[in-house]
Amino acid sequence: MFSFYRIVVLALAISVLSACGSPQSGEPVFKKAEGYTCKGSVIKNEYLVRLKNGDLKVIHAKSEDEFLSGYFEKHKDQIQTAEPHYSIHTSDFLIPTSANTLKKKVKEDLRFNNWGSIQIHADKYWSQNVYGQGIIVAVIDTGVDLDHFQLASQILENEGETGLDENGKDKRFNNIDDDKNGYVDDWKGFDFYFDRGLTGDNGAEGHGTHVAGIIAAKHSEAVATENSKVLGIAPGVKILPASFLGPEGGGSIEDGIRAIRYGVERGAKIINASWGSNGCSLSLRDEVRSLADKNVIFVSAAGNSSSNLDTWPEYPASFEGLTQLTVGSIDQSLNMSTFSNYSARFVNIFAPGSEISSTLPKSAVAEGEAPYGTYSGTSMATPFVSGAAALLWAANPEASAFDIKAQLLSKVAKSQSYENQTQGRLEL
Repeated sequence: MFSFYRIVVLALAISVLSACGSPQSGEPVFKKAEGYTCKGSVIKNEYLVRLKNGDLKVIHAKSEDEFLSGYFEKHKDQIQTAEPHYSIHTSDFLIPTSANTLKKKVKEDLRFNNWGSIQIHADKYWSQNVYGQGIIVAVIDTGVDLDHFQLASQILENEGETGLDENGKDKRFNNIDDDKNGYVDDWKGFDFYFDRGLTGDNGAEGHGTHVAGIIAAKHSEAVATENSKVLGIAPGVKILPASFLGPEGGGSIEDGIRAIRYGVERGAKIINASWGSNGCSLSLRDEVRSLADKNVIFVSAAGNSSSNLDTWPEYPASFEGLTQLTVGSIDQSLNMSTFSNYSARFVNIFAPGSEISSTLPKSAVAEGEAPYGTYSGTSMATPFVSGAAALLWAANPEASAFDIKAQLLSKVAKSQSYENQTQGRLEL
């Protein structure tokens, strides 16, 4: 049943040369992204090197000339690409909205809290007992609150890091890589920003927790109560948190790539990337494009600059991976959100992203308030597509990443006013 869809996605996603340059030859390449915004995201005196064996290294040098005449020249037979090391962020992807303001406009709590899941018709799959079972979604972000009422049971556990070690210590917190997978105490994900087992959400605003709730917040019979305000799109999935963004919402390209690789190593079929940068990283581009060979879907946020990515590309939104889906935002009136980036070339689809209620850690809300909040941004639209992809994959477990992407794009509800590749919004 997917042969037609596969043809559609290949027709839509044939890779063309992006702003990052052409595919690599056998010679080592040193690349600098041009422009003021790119230069502004450079981490001073750091250079990111991708070796031909796939390893990453961050090399410190006082200047570009020192790096090129030193490390690059001495190791060029081992180097695939080298570039300045760029920072990456969530800050421009987050627009808080007052819940009190919204409640004046929307009377029905269930619709107020879950207009997005209602709009995309996720209940068509729920009514068939399809909730995303068997699918792992890696949330590459600020982390996730591991104790939230609607998320605690949704987090993927690493059995190799649970129980007692030979000394009777709890493997979750013994500071030992018990399962020898290269990550210490990653019993519920890993924090690449602090280089430790994940302990929660690093972000002051709870960005990763909000994203995770949109994907997988556990359903409850009391959906309109303070204890269960959110209906996750795919509550049968397991969320794998991989944090690479710190308390201020920033991180590095190297840690982002390490987090993506971790997600793939742990079995994630879908990577949710609600973040971006103006810096054009060859290493990140190559990593995103390589996911097609691993049968993994990469879902990226288009960004919130109200910009046409054809003219002002952002990354990873504009990388054009064969199994990549770049997502812009619509509001409750089904119009493109005023903040959303758009593009007939780079943005594949729109999804609900304005005034989205989801889970938050207690640290992100006022004392005594329930751990929920309402945010707007393409960061919020992205997990709607990740959750929808999980539902489709659970319903069709033999499908490939190409198939799932193609089916999502073929199901869109179209509007001539939508400035994206399909002229469509997410609909199941």
